[in-house]
Amino acid sequence: MNRFRELWHWVGRYRLNLLANAGFNVLNAVLSLFTFLSVVPFLRILFSGTPDAPALADDATLLERVNGAFDAFVLEVGPKQALVTLCVAIVLLAVLKNAVSYAALYSLATIRTGVARDLRKELYDRMLLLPVGWYTEARKGNVMSLMTNDLMEVEFSIIGTVEVLFKSPIMLLVSLGTLFAMSWELTLFALIFLPLSGFLISRIAKSLKHAAKRGKDRLGELMSVIEETIGGMRVIKAFHAESAFSRRFDATNERYFELMRKLYKREYLSSPMSETISLTVMAILLWFGGELVLEGRGGLSGDWFIGYLVVFSQIIPPARALSDGWFKVQKGAASLDRLDAILKEQARIPEPASPGPWNGFTTHIAFEG
Repeated sequence: MNRFRELWHWVGRYRLNLLANAGFNVLNAVLSLFTFLSVVPFLRILFSGTPDAPALADDATLLERVNGAFDAFVLEVGPKQALVTLCVAIVLLAVLKNAVSYAALYSLATIRTGVARDLRKELYDRMLLLPVGWYTEARKGNVMSLMTNDLMEVEFSIIGTVEVLFKSPIMLLVSLGTLFAMSWELTLFALIFLPLSGFLISRIAKSLKHAAKRGKDRLGELMSVIEETIGGMRVIKAFHAESAFSRRFDATNERYFELMRKLYKREYLSSPMSETISLTVMAILLWFGGELVLEGRGGLSGDWFIGYLVVFSQIIPPARALSDGWFKVQKGAASLDRLDAILKEQARIPEPASPGPWNGFTTHIAFEG
């Protein structure tokens, strides 16, 4: 959580872009919802034909009032004209939805590239201020790895941060609010299984951060070996040390390979695990919701139950994006740990609190011969 706040310190500089991104994501979620629910009027037109004149009671539910308004529209213009109108509305919704989605991604591009620029500038300025003694101990390859690979990981984690804070939660809240409005009993039943998914994914995320940090350290070692080899090639050739450097590189390269394979094994496990759990919940929901529809309980007709399942299925992508975004944040936090090693390094040699007299040479310095 501390690293999440540290990452937010850099992202928070672009508040206007973040607000724009959040606003576009809200619009995108609402437009997506209307697009998904368009399957319901299609089903009513195709399987009901021309409806009878709707008669609504005073205590009619929201879904019954929506059905009544649509049936009155079909009765007025006819099923064929209603179908054409619905198709045109879907095309317009798709154009508007994708335009809003593009605007959200464009605002995100400014944030991710801006944070990378700010970090790169601060790192470079810090490197110029560090004393010469620091460079005698630091490995050049490790510093180059920090300025390239670690910065790239932080940039990717910006996307994860925005997904964790804005995009995916907004999609989830809009979808869940719609599901509760359609059938609160069915939605409460479905929510029983969601904490299990969150628990399993969080266990993987916890171990991923430590593995990512070790992977960056190993990459720094590998880059250092390459830098030393290129810089000392004449010495290596003069002493016929090619085989010794080759063995050293092979050992470092193998350690990096093994560590990164374990890291990606954990990272790639999150997506199939969340999908398997989501589809299992969907199957259970089909059974339970189907019984409610057949028994006439839950306030859902057959067409609205299909619409409910379509909306519920759209919880899976933002939920998976939320878990993937959390993984990106964890990997970026590991890279930020390594960047902090330079950003928080003592820039100047500290002066002693009470310096004593210097008893060095008393006359002069001379170069002879």
